[in-house]
Amino acid sequence: MLRYGAQPSDRFAGIDSLSERERTVLHHLSSGECDKSIAAAMNISDSTVRVHVRSLLKKLGARSRLEAALHAVGALQIQPRPEGSRLAN
Repeated sequence: MLRYGAQPSDRFAGIDSLSERERTVLHHLSSGECDKSIAAAMNISDSTVRVHVRSLLKKLGARSRLEAALHAVGALQIQPRPEGSRLAN
């Protein structure tokens, strides 16, 4: 989402500054995964996932996980899950 006054070229500012781990977390976020399932998939702790999420939100200038996921879908060409599909708990 664009903030008031943001230019279209600013839309994906910060994507290039993400670390490889942050990009991986962002990919999982864009799939609708929770911290616990991201942690299990990446073999890291839930708190480490939260640290990565906070960092990538700041770098992207995103106000929420949803906004960050939308950045990922647009800037990184990540395909969202099909409507109606659910992740296993």
